[in-house]
Amino acid sequence: MDWIFYMIAIYIGYYTLTYARVVWKEQNKLGAIFIALLSIAVVLLPIYNNFFLDNK
Repeated sequence: MDWIFYMIAIYIGYYTLTYARVVWKEQNKLGAIFIALLSIAVVLLPIYNNFFLDNK
């Protein structure tokens, strides 16, 4: 069941990263950098939550 959440997080991260590329091409480099950091966080936080904070 966890793999479904991983796939959703990867999809959201990919979509956000493609938006960061669009923002970068519009010469808003600072905004693109922070959007890219957000997309990395969206992918890494569910993995971190499952492996390091799992108290089952």
